[in-house]
Amino acid sequence: MEDVAMRLMAAAVDVAIDLAAIAAVMGLFFGLVLRRAPMGAGPLLLGGFYLLAGLVLLRTGLEIALVPLGFEMAVALTGTGGDGSGVALVRLLLFVGLIGFATALIEPALTAMAERTEAVSGGAIRARPFRAVVAAGVGAGLALGAARIHAGIAFEEFLAVMVAAIAALSWGAPKTIRPIAYDSGAVATSLAVVPLVAALGIGIAGALPGRSPLADGFGMVTGALLLPVIAVLLYARLQLWRAAHAQGGGKADAVQVDTGAGDR
Repeated sequence: MEDVAMRLMAAAVDVAIDLAAIAAVMGLFFGLVLRRAPMGAGPLLLGGFYLLAGLVLLRTGLEIALVPLGFEMAVALTGTGGDGSGVALVRLLLFVGLIGFATALIEPALTAMAERTEAVSGGAIRARPFRAVVAAGVGAGLALGAARIHAGIAFEEFLAVMVAAIAALSWGAPKTIRPIAYDSGAVATSLAVVPLVAALGIGIAGALPGRSPLADGFGMVTGALLLPVIAVLLYARLQLWRAAHAQGGGKADAVQVDTGAGDR
């Protein structure tokens, strides 16, 4: 209990410093640029307290539960079947992909972006399907990153293939979808996902002979960052294909609104 209390206090200090920097910038611009006080001081203070408490609890929970458990599972699954059996590799990739998908779903930044996108689009882009597509991209990116470490593929080659795929899928993609797709990976790899990804990568690289946790363990975040972009662009193309093959103009028009196909 004392260790947990110390972790909570340390996290509270770190988060308070981070939030103080944000509050200072906001206060500076309100005072010097807008020359007025922000409206609703009471709700702002209450919301700030909720934000501080939530971030502290989330960071502490990740540090004492999810991250160590993910590291332990990565080491155990990588060590299982050390002879390089395909079954062991499948188990490892399945675990990494599913835990990445599940963790991305609870990512606060992704939830906030999905809800904001649904509100701005008037419901044309629904929050739940959007979160599921982005989370699937995170899971796929982590699985590919783990496979890269396992196979010893150079990170530069891995990165080049993903960037080329994004460029190819962006060509002809709906104009209203492209910016959302490009932002989706960044918001999906934030407070919850990044610590877990780092633990997974270091655990996998440390358990494999001939791999360095420092040289090979990092880089999985890049896969989790770029694969959601590919996933959203693929989802948009799937919606366009459904619109093109839909029976009746009404259904096609509805799908076209969902993807922004009419605005290229």
